[in-house]
Amino acid sequence: MSDVNMPLGEPELQRIGDYVRGHLYRWLSDVAPQAIAGPQLIERMVRVEEELKNLRETMEIRFQAVDRRFEAQQAVMKAGFDAMDKRLDAQQASMKVQQWIVIVGFVILGTMVSVLGLAG
Repeated sequence: MSDVNMPLGEPELQRIGDYVRGHLYRWLSDVAPQAIAGPQLIERMVRVEEELKNLRETMEIRFQAVDRRFEAQQAVMKAGFDAMDKRLDAQQASMKVQQWIVIVGFVILGTMVSVLGLAG
């Protein structure tokens, strides 16, 4: 019984440590399986975070593509409205010319009627 209180040397402590490290995982899994899930859970969390990062990057790329398509669509619409404005301006100018032609025609016609009326 006197051997029980005898101090352990470094070689004995090393052997005990190796033994415990070699069996600790199995002992813990027998006692508390959820304690073993800790490292697996952390690994899964890291994978989920990586997937979320990839998803966020993919969404950013898609949002940028949508923005570019929207801007292109706006440019096409602006070009269409500009072309329509030019056509309307051209029609208005044409109508003003036609108005002047009609006015000048009436003036000439009125003048001729007056001249022929006086002569006749």
